[in-house]
Amino acid sequence: DASAIGTIDVTNINFVMVHKLSIWLIEKDANKAWYLPIRSAQGAAKEFFFASKFKSGGELVGLYNWTIDGGLGRDDHLVAISRGGDVIPWTGEDPADSVTWMTTGTFYVGPVPKGNKVASEYGGELFVLSKFGVTPMSGLVAGAVPEDPYFNKLGQKIARLLRADLDDYGNEYGWSIRFVADIGSLLITAPPRSDGTFRQYIYNISTSGWGLWREVPANTADSYDGALIIGTSDGDVLRMDQTRDNITIAGGFGDAISWFLLTSFSHLDSPGHF
Repeated sequence: DASAIGTIDVTNINFVMVHKLSIWLIEKDANKAWYLPIRSAQGAAKEFFFASKFKSGGELVGLYNWTIDGGLGRDDHLVAISRGGDVIPWTGEDPADSVTWMTTGTFYVGPVPKGNKVASEYGGELFVLSKFGVTPMSGLVAGAVPEDPYFNKLGQKIARLLRADLDDYGNEYGWSIRFVADIGSLLITAPPRSDGTFRQYIYNISTSGWGLWREVPANTADSYDGALIIGTSDGDVLRMDQTRDNITIAGGFGDAISWFLLTSFSHLDSPGHF
């Protein structure tokens, strides 16, 4: 019931999340968000502006939870990300209390791609997808330079390919980054390429290795009910719930499987040895 949360035009809301038992609503193409009272799905929504903190410009893309231990126990930070690439974590209980509600830094990761699913939390870490690749919040707080992919061991192996795709297709819908626990992977979806093909980035948490999905028409993806759910550009919803394609090869013969291998060089932690 839209009338139960005040005078907000709900047709302008394009992002909803929960932080410390409060529901947050974000307006599209704006620099403000609305939050409801704690433990409530209705009531007078209060307005909160983020624009004054966004030095690089752009609208508020989304708000994301980041759970860390800052020395006083675990706490949930509210991370605001602008389209221009500003990343600002907030801490506190009540945004209306200027004494306890405060920022803990302002960071820059480069412009983020179109859409709202540009960050994902996993294991006490928040990863941000931007023109600089995949950037961890812990690295930003520690003073790392996001332009240098080598500070981030998770993203460095695909930084070159991913940055090229973001340069070419960053202004198109279809980008998202999601940790999918059901398949133990981090999945980055991308828009269709100029030739109509698809290429997605998949990171295996168990092996710490990256792979590329080709011809998987995933414009967005998320985890639901023990399976990976994929949304296609045609408006279809696909469920990945099998480890095989359920196709029996008659007589031991079938179509050849297309595959490729991307190799890399390693000095095996001994760069000075011949």
